[in-house]
Amino acid sequence: MYYLNHVFSHVRHYKTKHSLLYTLVTMIFFWSIFDAVLSYFIPILIIQHSYSKTQMGLLIGSSSFFGAVFDIFFSKFVKTPRFRSLYIAMFVLSTAFLVVLYTAHSIWFFILAMLLWGIYWDLFHFANFDFMSTIVTEYERPSSFGLLVVLQSLGITIAPLLAGLVIGSLMGTGPFVLSLGMLTISFMFFLNLLASTRIAHVVVPVESERKNNWLTEFHLWKKISRRLIPLLVLTFFLYVVDAFFWTLGPLLALQDKFGSFGGFILVAYTVPFLFGGLFLKHITVRYEHRHIAFICFSIASVLIVLLSTIAAPLLVMALIFAAAFFLSLSLPTVNALYSNYIADERMYEKEIEGLADFFYNLGWMIGPIAAGLLSDAIGISSSFTVLGVIGCIVGIVLFRITK
Repeated sequence: MYYLNHVFSHVRHYKTKHSLLYTLVTMIFFWSIFDAVLSYFIPILIIQHSYSKTQMGLLIGSSSFFGAVFDIFFSKFVKTPRFRSLYIAMFVLSTAFLVVLYTAHSIWFFILAMLLWGIYWDLFHFANFDFMSTIVTEYERPSSFGLLVVLQSLGITIAPLLAGLVIGSLMGTGPFVLSLGMLTISFMFFLNLLASTRIAHVVVPVESERKNNWLTEFHLWKKISRRLIPLLVLTFFLYVVDAFFWTLGPLLALQDKFGSFGGFILVAYTVPFLFGGLFLKHITVRYEHRHIAFICFSIASVLIVLLSTIAAPLLVMALIFAAAFFLSLSLPTVNALYSNYIADERMYEKEIEGLADFFYNLGWMIGPIAAGLLSDAIGISSSFTVLGVIGCIVGIVLFRITK
């Protein structure tokens, strides 16, 4: 598969030269399983505490809001972040998140958990960027980031299957025990990384000369967003769809017809993202990137519409797999388009990345809330139908205006 080939080729090329990087990505692999297992279990846990699906959606969506707010203040007030302290803070908050969820018995505990969840995800991203900029040379960063994404994606893919198998076991503590085990293993690799990087060669990052105040930055975002509107709208809806699957997928998996194999629903959703990029090489030769992005999203939306019309579990999983395959073609194409814009407007790289991240957070704020509201009003399956119909309309409109 494409991603596994990337892993093997990276190891063959660099061998033991990048032992620090390999320690980091192994740490991230186990940490990703920890986070994804709890991500899978959170909707179920909130419903078990007698909250409505609407309240569940609001809670899950708030994590992205807290993360976005923290992102603003962190970027403004923390001038010299260091990956060691950032990873330590990430592990502390990850542990606190696990403990708060396990002991949660009121709405305030869940709000606190969402606050911790949103912040430690930001710390995770900041720490990764600082590690790459200080330990890895500029020439090797693209392939190194690729390796990191591969191991993170593998962890996210494995987690739903493991979570589906342990939910209901060990008197309801199965997901917490599994997550704690993954977090502990991840922390052991971090301790090794911590000891090794004290003597590692440090690459001095180049400091940016541009210093804009918040008002100037806002006007830059407004100016750039006019050109990127179709791409930003698609980014938003791609992550709304992602949020729908991670919010309602675990609840769908609990339906009797799926039995103990409910975890395969999110596995069917995540697996295509591991190899979808392999097919893009051939498709992009014949079609424009933007057309691929919009058309694939529209096809995926049509398949999502059909979910409510099928009852057979295997066919449901096959349909989810097919929809995710087309989403796996759309998402990297969108990222490639952002890269093209950055290449054309290098001085606005920070603003373009900031806009893309903002619409990612917006999608993950609105997505869970909409999923909760719709599933309370019309049921889980019908909620996916509404999502698919809206997705079809959005995809067609975006294709038409950019044709």
